Amino acid sequence: MYKRQVLGGGTYWVITLLGGTGSVAAAICAAVTVGTRIAAVTYGWTLPTAQVLRMSA
Repeated sequence: MYKRQVLGGGTYWVITLLGGTGSVAAAICAAVTVGTRIAAVTYGWTLPTAQVLRMSA
């Protein structure tokens, strides 16, 4: 889930950097986030799971 949020947040940042208004950036951010989720379900994409790092002291 976090990668979609990062992708959406990055999109928001780029749109505002390019001079877009907050509402336009939010709409595009939502579209990218939802579109990514739909593509993930359609193509069976999965996110990696967290793993415990076993480090010796």
